Amino acid sequence: ARRQYAPFEVAALRDLGYAVGGESVLPNCPVVGIDLLEPRENPRITSGDRVAVTLTAQPLYADGSCALVTATTEVSYYLDGVFQGKSSQDVFRFPVVAQVTAGPHTLRAVAVETAGGSTAETTITFTAVYDPGENALTLDPGDPVQDFGRIRAGKTASRTIQLRNSGSVPAGISVTLEGDSVFTLSEPVSGTVLPGQATAITVRFSPTAKNSAYQGTLRINTDHGQLFTVALSGKGGSAGLFQCGMDGSGRACGGNSMGDLITLVAAMGFVWMGTVWNRRRYTVIRGKY
Repeated sequence: ARRQYAPFEVAALRDLGYAVGGESVLPNCPVVGIDLLEPRENPRITSGDRVAVTLTAQPLYADGSCALVTATTEVSYYLDGVFQGKSSQDVFRFPVVAQVTAGPHTLRAVAVETAGGSTAETTITFTAVYDPGENALTLDPGDPVQDFGRIRAGKTASRTIQLRNSGSVPAGISVTLEGDSVFTLSEPVSGTVLPGQATAITVRFSPTAKNSAYQGTLRINTDHGQLFTVALSGKGGSAGLFQCGMDGSGRACGGNSMGDLITLVAAMGFVWMGTVWNRRRYTVIRGKY
């Protein structure tokens, strides 16, 4: 089969040595491959639940000069197996606009040289991600260091951090722990944080040996590139005794009332052991930790 060219196309090809005189018929230029040009990177969704993405491609021909005249080439696009459109606009790299939702996708492009019937196709994969903004996620507390202090070996202490999304679209996250195995997550954390919402990340510290120092790192990765790191530290303690005196005014240990002191003792993980009066009418509060 032979195809027809417009006069201006023949003139261009004549300059390249492909046409003689006024002939307007040339051998076909079969396509032998195709490159997908766009999307070049993972599309980002900044509002709503999808984004418009321009798909472009470049067919490859048996003779490179054939790419100068491709009026009979068409490119069709299939996103996850669904036809998205067809283009013959070679000057603009065969563009077709597709609506893409968040998540992984497979894109297939098929080039057809209609005059000769040759075809070529290629497939790529990409992932569209939500992007609420560079600084849309924040930590509360925002301290990059969390020190659990001294915790009795065999006991467990917990710290909870809130990860909040102030953006207008969800944020995909994943959370990992590195360092000493005494630091663990109360439950796996991954998925998405909805706009205007927060998710709780609870880290547990369970020292296994007394008088030992432990370190770890909490890492929070996001689909849109924002990264948080929190340094974790703590020490293993051993059992012991403490005591604190109360005078006759009912105040104890730096001005705390008995009720406040008992609450404080319990919050610190101590075990209440009662009170003893001494000769000076001081109450001695004893406990173990």
